[in-house]
Amino acid sequence: MAAAAPAALRVDPYGRITPVLPDVAPAQVIGSPASEGMAGKPDNPCPGVGTLEPAVAQALIRRIATEEDFFPDFTLAVAKVESNYVSTALSPKGAYGLFQLMPALASDLKVDRCKPEENVRGGVRQLRALHQKYKNPMYILSAYNAGEQAMLDADGIPRNRETIGYIAQVLNEFYRWNELRARADGSLGPAAPGSRVVARDSSSRRSRVDDASRHHTVSRSREGGAPGWASGFVINFD
Repeated sequence: MAAAAPAALRVDPYGRITPVLPDVAPAQVIGSPASEGMAGKPDNPCPGVGTLEPAVAQALIRRIATEEDFFPDFTLAVAKVESNYVSTALSPKGAYGLFQLMPALASDLKVDRCKPEENVRGGVRQLRALHQKYKNPMYILSAYNAGEQAMLDADGIPRNRETIGYIAQVLNEFYRWNELRARADGSLGPAAPGSRVVARDSSSRRSRVDDASRHHTVSRSREGGAPGWASGFVINFD
């Protein structure tokens, strides 16, 4: 069987990241979709647990990331993509909470994933542990999404749609590229007083993570414009 074409990420002139995936023939479905769906959604592992307001969830994430000394804005971006700040989010595979912890990982981290504070603390500690191992933000996100073994087996970022798309989503959320691009295009109208704060905040957040990862270089795409990636997408380990 021929090897699958590499997957990658495309970076536009504004720095926005988009997955680039090989054309794949439609999958052949075997069996009845109806019977496949009979199992339905997994049972709620945390019945009776209330859902936090998104603003409360974000404040909780920021507080715990600060306590754990791990990049609060990067952590918030991960939680946004993982759960959209819904503290009772449950995935079809059974991952739960703001950081979508599976039972085995929660057990390894010694946290009760049903409790929002412990769910967040577990997610932050997992991200911090991955950061200590891999440094590169793309590898951190790849390992968090697909698992370390999948990344090691692939000798880098696994070439699958879910993981590539996940990395793009988190990085776009972290850098707020969509907001910055819209502002650069003028589609948001005159800059509001807070808009400069957003741009500076994005640059500040970028530098804090990039300082920890020397695999990428950053340049400005235009005078006074949004920062953009100068290097390409790294898919394999050095």
